Amino acid sequence: MKIPPFESEYDNSALPKVVGDPLGNEPLNVHVLAMNPIQRVESSQRILILDAVQSFYLAKRYRQIVLSFDGYTNAVVPLALDAIGENLLRLAVIAVASVNDHDRIGRSKSLPHSIDALSRALESVGDQNASGEMNRLKEIKRSINADVVLSLKYLRHVRNKWAGHASLDREFDDWAKADTDVSLPLVEDALVRLVSAHQDLADLIDSSEVLGRLATESQDSEHSDNPDSRRVREMGVDWGAVTVWAGVFRDLAGRAAEALVDQLQSPPGYGTENDTDWSAGSEHQRQRSLIDEAADQALKRDG
Repeated sequence: MKIPPFESEYDNSALPKVVGDPLGNEPLNVHVLAMNPIQRVESSQRILILDAVQSFYLAKRYRQIVLSFDGYTNAVVPLALDAIGENLLRLAVIAVASVNDHDRIGRSKSLPHSIDALSRALESVGDQNASGEMNRLKEIKRSINADVVLSLKYLRHVRNKWAGHASLDREFDDWAKADTDVSLPLVEDALVRLVSAHQDLADLIDSSEVLGRLATESQDSEHSDNPDSRRVREMGVDWGAVTVWAGVFRDLAGRAAEALVDQLQSPPGYGTENDTDWSAGSEHQRQRSLIDEAADQALKRDG
């Protein structure tokens, strides 16, 4: 019997028509170098908060809350949830490590590349009074040097050897037990250091006159086609409050994991206008109490 071929679930007509090739390195380098350094810093902060912090704490809370609950009646569910948890952890490692990327090309939204862009901008300004800012930028960059900071070295290693690449190196390299497990405490320590470094950078920009001018120039260039819009800065998220936003997204990740378990265990009709099974002593209330107890025990156990 001939085995049928493995085929896509999409028909060929669903494939989009793609013309030409993506941009090469040279034009991409030109575009990136033309970006205002303050814009690059804000892009890096968004990656840190929206991707890294949220991804890590969703993966962590998922393991603490969702995977710790054993009250599922369908035997297939735990297998599916385990697979989701593994993928969430991979994505979290990649997201956190991306904040600290430092390759020779320099086109990523990482913190080191943002610091490099600010350093180049300060050099081009030629302000003799900016030496303090240059030294502070070097200090911030040293604080996230993955070659000397253990947790950042571990993060880079796990991303390169497991999360981002199907590396064979793990078959032979058991450094930090990264060949068999992922240390959440080490990854979280790396994340905390990156959040702190981003906050230090935001504070430096806010307190520096020369960096403040660069930020103002960035805002003006965004509205160069409309002179009137320069008079009032549009209200938006204050990415300078890095630590505050990191805490907010950490809490949101925990609530998301709790809501997922709640929804999976909720009886039919829960949350609808016909739902009458939330009263004290009801079956749903009993199930929710079990979930709360399991989640509380998991959080205490994992610290």
